[in-house]
Amino acid sequence: MRKTLEQERAFYCLKCVERLKLAKGGKWFELKDVKNQFNLKSNNFDDFHKYRFYDGIKLEMFKDFVSWFMNERNNNQLRNILRTLNQNENNAKRELSEFFKEGKDLNNRNVKNQISQIYSNFVFDFSKYDYASDYSSHAKRLPQMIISNGLIPTLAFYKSKGDDRGQIYTDICEILEVTGFKPYLDWKNNKEGSLLLEFLLETDFQTLRLATMEVLAIANWLKRIVEVEIKE
Repeated sequence: MRKTLEQERAFYCLKCVERLKLAKGGKWFELKDVKNQFNLKSNNFDDFHKYRFYDGIKLEMFKDFVSWFMNERNNNQLRNILRTLNQNENNAKRELSEFFKEGKDLNNRNVKNQISQIYSNFVFDFSKYDYASDYSSHAKRLPQMIISNGLIPTLAFYKSKGDDRGQIYTDICEILEVTGFKPYLDWKNNKEGSLLLEFLLETDFQTLRLATMEVLAIANWLKRIVEVEIKE
């Protein structure tokens, strides 16, 4: 049993690397339940729709599906859906875009069922989410970037770049949750997604200082773990 916060940080950093390796085979687990592996592709579209709230692999999967779905050359069923939603194609496309990206309700059960069916048949190429090497490089730079540039600018940069850096951002958010960083937990209050940056932008200086110390401690462990676990 892990007894100290330092042990907790090291353990969950290791688990972040382990599940990154699993992603190549389409598997995943959440840090709050590391023993429960599941398919990275959610079994139903409603759960997959929540991937838009995250960064890294989940968000890239969501973007890939939506990009493919909205491309009529790849998906003949899209035309039928557009006709069902609205006689004006541009308005219908905007309605679909708002549904995917903002979660606005389509108010059409038939269309939702069609989207779910298309999603269930969609095959992801998990090899493209093999972020390990780049993840390692950016994880090694993370502590010094926090020291040099500050926590908020560093996290904003990682989040904006997406892919492997986006996954590092999401991992930091999740580690703070499972190790019990109370200010963030109290603020988040069961909100869905990776929201650390939003929290930091709203919090006071004292809490920001505590968060910086905590994230820096996690970043140092993540750097140590990738140096051992990922061979570039």
